[in-house]
Amino acid sequence: MIDVSKVHIGKYVFSTYLIFILTSCFLYAQNPVKADSTKPVQPTATATSTQSNNKSVVKDAVEFQSSDSLTVDFRNGRIATLFGSAKVAHTAGTLTSGEIKMDLATSTVEAKSATPEDTLALPLLSLPDQDIKSNRILFNYKTQKGKFEEARVNVGEGNLIGSKVKNVSPTEVFIEDGIYSTCPPDYLYYYIKAKKMKVVDQDEIFFTNARLYVLDIPYPMVFPFGYVPSGFKQKQSGLLTPTYVFEAQSTRGIGLNNLGWFQYINDYVTTQASVDLFTSGSFYLDTRTQYRKTDLFNGSISIGYSREQGLEPTDLDFSKTVNKSLGIQHSQTISPYASLTANVNLRTADFYRRNSFDIDNRAQTSSTSKLAYNFKQPDNLFTLSTSAQLSQNFFNNSTRLSGPRASFSLKTLSPFQKNNNNRVGNPKWYESLTIRYNNRLESSFDYTPIDADSAEISFLEALTDPSKYREATGDNDYIRTGLQQTAAISLSNIIPSQFINSSATINANEYWFPTSIRRTFNADSNTVETEKVIGFANGRDFNSSFSMSTTIYGISNRKIGSLEGFRHTIRPSISFNYRPDFSDEKWGYYRTVQTDTSGTTQRYSIFQDEVFSGPGSGEQRSISFSIANVFETKVVKRDTTGEVKERTLKLIDNLSLSSSYNFAADSLNLSSLTSSISSN
Repeated sequence: MIDVSKVHIGKYVFSTYLIFILTSCFLYAQNPVKADSTKPVQPTATATSTQSNNKSVVKDAVEFQSSDSLTVDFRNGRIATLFGSAKVAHTAGTLTSGEIKMDLATSTVEAKSATPEDTLALPLLSLPDQDIKSNRILFNYKTQKGKFEEARVNVGEGNLIGSKVKNVSPTEVFIEDGIYSTCPPDYLYYYIKAKKMKVVDQDEIFFTNARLYVLDIPYPMVFPFGYVPSGFKQKQSGLLTPTYVFEAQSTRGIGLNNLGWFQYINDYVTTQASVDLFTSGSFYLDTRTQYRKTDLFNGSISIGYSREQGLEPTDLDFSKTVNKSLGIQHSQTISPYASLTANVNLRTADFYRRNSFDIDNRAQTSSTSKLAYNFKQPDNLFTLSTSAQLSQNFFNNSTRLSGPRASFSLKTLSPFQKNNNNRVGNPKWYESLTIRYNNRLESSFDYTPIDADSAEISFLEALTDPSKYREATGDNDYIRTGLQQTAAISLSNIIPSQFINSSATINANEYWFPTSIRRTFNADSNTVETEKVIGFANGRDFNSSFSMSTTIYGISNRKIGSLEGFRHTIRPSISFNYRPDFSDEKWGYYRTVQTDTSGTTQRYSIFQDEVFSGPGSGEQRSISFSIANVFETKVVKRDTTGEVKERTLKLIDNLSLSSSYNFAADSLNLSSLTSSISSN
């Protein structure tokens, strides 16, 4: 006789189906249940079902299946047990395990692990927002509350392990004797262990009485309470997730990297501060602030400070080293006509080598900082640009500051040009006169200490104190600065001819300097000494040129195969250039100094140590001439219909010859003849 209170489907499949259907038809949807069935079972009498396309869809249904067997026990309620790859699915979550018990009266499911050591076979509860692995799972899919023993919970990018876990609601989880880490559960290199933990909304972890462990060794840091964000959302502040420092450093010990806080201030500004801590007492503090306003400006500011020391003060090589860094990146559109950019990277020589884990940063031996401002007048009357650049070379401990620089350019002026609409007759020669003006301000500071490896005076100290600069470099050439102004007047079509292009140009330069030099011969030491004279000094130079050019065409109608017609284009040009010899004593820019006891003399420029070299030496009265040639033809093809197709073919794109003759030279007046040819 069959005991209907407990039937094994594996032996009495047909009888069990009949008894199960007759006993529970008034509680469940009228659908037969099979051992591998995925048909829904209605948990309460109030659930409804609808028909659509001849398929049953039941609200809040429970779907279950197993690969082995199903038993139903009616003695102590309605308890069904699934064996073999069991699975129970509900809108609240899905439970999978080797064996699952379902209490149909209380809407609960329970699963246990037969071998707790086998982590791959642990029961798994998949909720909408998280997965929970546990040795024992007891879950109510109606209230969505549960209890777990030795559970593993995925929280954002980390994992929670607790001896006892209680899920009081879909958004709140309590953990007793919990462990949190971003490492894999089976390889916990570091973790936070707390007596009690609470997870809210899968994003926030609160804990009390916690301690940090590194390689299962308690770190000397105890947190009476704390908060860890498991994942960052937009507009959310929280702790940064640290990582264990694997790099073995005998002078630092082991430590944590990127332990800090991220702060969302508003939609335009965010900031964060982090620290690297080591057991030796060494640390690295890094702060970064980012800001952005669309279409106006964006940038960031970073400050780094590190102090490195040995493990024990009693060590023979114990020392303390401090490194600093400052970074500023800024880009701003002030108006459609003005912009500002800055890229500042200041740091000590060993900053990256001691604090960065990036191999490219550690290999850097130089640093460059730039600052620039550009403005263009709305009516295009003038343009103004300023810039500064700082270059640090940590290999030889040298620094070069180029700037501030500034350049100003006026719009090209044509004072005598008339409006073409009101013109009567051909234009006059003076109407082509144009005037251009620009100036350029330059300054530079070069710091190259004599003792590059052991220099005690920093670049900033030398920049702000001339006496320290002279002490470190042994040079009196401190900051060099100067202003150069350039004006150009040009005329075109001087010779009234439609076959000859002619033009003339005069360029004038003026130089302003705050210092100049004087050289004297010291007979006692048989050396030439240089003295810097402080005081305003200026110089001027000019040059002029006149040029003519024309174009000559030679045409032949000869036919060679598909080549019909040849054209030879010749463009000769000649120019005359003149510049006086500004090393002549009448100009006052060059002087003569004795160089040895035999009376040998040498001429030098009083501006040769300035940022601009000043007026040049040597007279120039030269004629330059050149001739350019182009050879081309037409390729003509005719098909059987008589249609003609033509294309131009350049046999030689350019064949040029050029040379010059300097009348003012003492010898070698004629320069070398230069020729070039190009063809496709």
